[in-house]
Amino acid sequence: MRIELPRNLDDVKVTDGFPTLPEGEYKLRCLQVPEMREGDKGPFLLWTFEVIENPEYDKARVTHVTSITEKALQHDFGDGLKSVLQALGVPWEGRTFDDALCPGQEAIAYIVQRADKKDPDNIYSDIKKIYPVGADGVITD
Repeated sequence: MRIELPRNLDDVKVTDGFPTLPEGEYKLRCLQVPEMREGDKGPFLLWTFEVIENPEYDKARVTHVTSITEKALQHDFGDGLKSVLQALGVPWEGRTFDDALCPGQEAIAYIVQRADKKDPDNIYSDIKKIYPVGADGVITD
């Protein structure tokens, strides 16, 4: 049986990751509880977001890392854990927050393209700043 497809497969680019988004502002939805991981420089949370309300990039995925080391938590430059939680509207109490409140929450992020330090040919989308939906100076609904 021959199967008719809606797109010519010759035009499909095979990639090994998420599509790289052009630099700019995007509305994102947190997809899942952030994963706790251990890296070369200590523990971090791995966040997975999807682009929403964007006809060209709707459902594109963006991952983001927030370090949770003592040193990293001293300052937040707009893309750290405190900024992510504020943008998502997730409350914290001192040193704790409920990660179950994160999935489904929305935020606005300014995305940039970065080169992987270990493989400079690998370009990926990264969150430079993250804001609550409706914040001044960023896109809104």
